[in-house]
Amino acid sequence: MYRDPYVAKVGQDTGAFATITLNAGGAFFHVQATTLVVSKEGGLSTIARPRLINVGPYTGDTVAAQTLALLHEFGHVLNLLPVDFDNENGKSVQNTAEVLRFCRLQIASTVKRGTLSATR
Repeated sequence: MYRDPYVAKVGQDTGAFATITLNAGGAFFHVQATTLVVSKEGGLSTIARPRLINVGPYTGDTVAAQTLALLHEFGHVLNLLPVDFDNENGKSVQNTAEVLRFCRLQIASTVKRGTLSATR
């Protein structure tokens, strides 16, 4: 099993003054990265050659991947998504799927416009 570098992180239910941390070596800014190969049976992890990385179904370093990553983190800021630290039990993947369920069309429209806009 491959373990990609984290994309972004933020505290749970942190509200208006939350700080989202973007990983400079993750899929927010890169198409590929060095990953860890983790054995399902346990034991030592090994470092793999660089490989393509994604945010959900989107290739890293794309507007779609960046938009999805930020929406996922905003879900934690607002406490709309459960804690998924370190993707324990696949929870981060499940949360990303939940964001896609509600926001896929908005992400697609952002890609077409090439910009992200917000209204209050």
